[in-house]
Amino acid sequence: HTDPAGRAFTAELVERSGLSPDVWLKRLFGALLPPLLHFLYRYGTVFSPHGENAIVVFDENDVPVRLAIKDFVDDVNVSAHPLPEHAGMPDEVRAVLLTEE
Repeated sequence: HTDPAGRAFTAELVERSGLSPDVWLKRLFGALLPPLLHFLYRYGTVFSPHGENAIVVFDENDVPVRLAIKDFVDDVNVSAHPLPEHAGMPDEVRAVLLTEE
């Protein structure tokens, strides 16, 4: 996103944080990737983390610190490979979830 003057919103956040762009991006990826990868590798579940259903939480200095995910209804896929965590999943739930090979 850019403002009317063409300045990128992300550039503004980086500047306000006082961090270098490299460090700020490391913090962003550190906030985003661990929870997404945890769900993928532990539960075989993937989300579509786009701007409508993935919310980056910032600290008071505009540094990314965590990820909030919403809208689990229609943007969630589960692994087609059997996982112990899926054993107790009701058939009605399994029927509406998309699977990924």
